[in-house]
Amino acid sequence: MKSFYFSKFNFLLESMENEQKVALIPGSFKPPHKGHYAMIEHYSKLVGPTGKVIVFVSKPSAKNARKTKDGKIIEPETVKQILDIFCKNLGNVEVEVSQVSPVKSCYDIGERLDSGVLIFGCSKKGDDIKRFKQIKQYIESRNPNLIVLDPLTTAVDVTNSGDNAVSATDFREAFDDPRRMMEFLPDHLNDGTKEQIINILLH
Repeated sequence: MKSFYFSKFNFLLESMENEQKVALIPGSFKPPHKGHYAMIEHYSKLVGPTGKVIVFVSKPSAKNARKTKDGKIIEPETVKQILDIFCKNLGNVEVEVSQVSPVKSCYDIGERLDSGVLIFGCSKKGDDIKRFKQIKQYIESRNPNLIVLDPLTTAVDVTNSGDNAVSATDFREAFDDPRRMMEFLPDHLNDGTKEQIINILLH
């Protein structure tokens, strides 16, 4: 059933080949890891070379700040710098530090797009799909010229990349061991680039 469902979805996307496709991925990404990259790469392939993926990075607040074991806050500018390195090989990805909440940025973009296909980049964990279904309904009511895909059709599991489970929490816990930190970075990066990213995170 799953393979039939997704082959049907792929056919739907192919039938929209002349439509501009935009994928929006909001999140904290603190710190970015290979699961996040796999998610961004997934949506990069979905929108194709003529589409665009916009990654919105949240600013930390006293409530949601992500800290390492030594109390260091991972700043959004640091996240953007690392994601830019991750996605250098993807020609249709743009990373922005969101001046409002990343989800609010999704609302704003959805209302401003004239036409095309809007895809929400979300994970299968927590309430992501439910939240984006609500955004989909709102945007469709405000912007009838836009095709907004059901987030369930494109949601991915950001904790899985290859055979190993990975999470931002586990990555933060590994900050006292640079060799272990290497395991959380995307496989397409060489060791020199991974060391550069680790230095950015630790200093």
